[in-house]
Amino acid sequence: MLSSWQRVTLLAATVVASSVVVAASPAPGAKNFFLIAVDDLRPMFGESFAYPEVLTPNMDAHFTNGGGSAMQHSYVQVAVCGPSRASILTGRRPDTTTVGVVANGPLSWCWCQRTKCQEDALFMTLPTYFAENGFVTSGTGKIFHPDGCTKMRGPFRSFGKDFAHTVGDDYRAWNDGAYGEEGRLQKPFDGFIDQFSEEQFGTIPGPNMATFNHTWGPSWMRSPLSDEEQTDGQLATDTIERLAKFSTAGIGKGDGKPFFLATGFHKPHTPWIVPEKYFDLYDIDKISLPPNPRVPAGFKEENWHANGNMEIEKYFSAWPNPDGSGSKPFDPSAFSFNKPVDNQTARELRLAYFAATSFVDAQIGRVMDALGEYGYMNNTVVALWSGEEKRSKSRPREGREEGKKEGREEERRCAVLLK
Repeated sequence: MLSSWQRVTLLAATVVASSVVVAASPAPGAKNFFLIAVDDLRPMFGESFAYPEVLTPNMDAHFTNGGGSAMQHSYVQVAVCGPSRASILTGRRPDTTTVGVVANGPLSWCWCQRTKCQEDALFMTLPTYFAENGFVTSGTGKIFHPDGCTKMRGPFRSFGKDFAHTVGDDYRAWNDGAYGEEGRLQKPFDGFIDQFSEEQFGTIPGPNMATFNHTWGPSWMRSPLSDEEQTDGQLATDTIERLAKFSTAGIGKGDGKPFFLATGFHKPHTPWIVPEKYFDLYDIDKISLPPNPRVPAGFKEENWHANGNMEIEKYFSAWPNPDGSGSKPFDPSAFSFNKPVDNQTARELRLAYFAATSFVDAQIGRVMDALGEYGYMNNTVVALWSGEEKRSKSRPREGREEGKKEGREEERRCAVLLK
């Protein structure tokens, strides 16, 4: 049986080599590749993973019921975003990249930190490999971890003024450009903090913005914005525009160069601020509760990750008024080793996570529909991958990021859909 890291490496290898062995010039008729990364999407939705409570009609239609496959036993090495992304993009284990392994280090989230991002010692990354072998490479959204390498500009600034690493990217990767770097995010706000918040959290408004009095704001909120006005909706629109441009230019068709396209959606990562219509899909009184609200039998309290819930605890549990009045900070004492979250809070958080999952499913549907509209459905390998599965956010009663310490199977499972 393959180990966790072997499964993730195998996924990367599958994307690279499933149709042709890439050479300096791609073989005639080489397949295109489309990688969709979805942050915090646990394998708990729709027909794909036998969880019909969470509504994902688009992923079901395009993958499970559309000639694709849902991998039931796919795993990440570490149930944390940064190390997982670095692994899938470099094909290396976290103890090789050192991402998420260098405890409390200033470089702990950057994919190239092991070599201090020295230009002549960089790991090969998946999009760079395609770019160096004749593919048009195009990225949009959260592929590399946002801001993961910003600190590389300090004493290790080896790439000069152009090495901003604003979104933690590999500067070699995208010969057709990357959405965040081009600064094309629509900004109904002004300032670096707001721009960073949108790129990091994928939410408008987001943590640290003036809308939330420069706090992290609520963990969930019914947004009045449309799909296209939210960050992931913008990313879907940008992806569709790229496909349209490819089609017009003959890229990925006939004698044109094949493409490697990557789109990274932020939801269902916290905060769960998505259009209201996705909340309306669910009845809070019918939201299921996890069957076991407590820590596993025999689990030792000294292994409890004291700060394991620190992300959810940074948010407010309610933000009833635009000016922040009446807002309620999350109560850490309600979420501890010996005390599971109460039923009402659990249902509220689960409903919000389900709504965010349905929202991102709609965006995935938009880009997959465009793939067909522009004639790429039959000559493109599509891989959808979720970088992590943190139960403290998706299953708050069972929550507890103890899986990061203990390596339990459910903590490491990730959603992988192939077509």
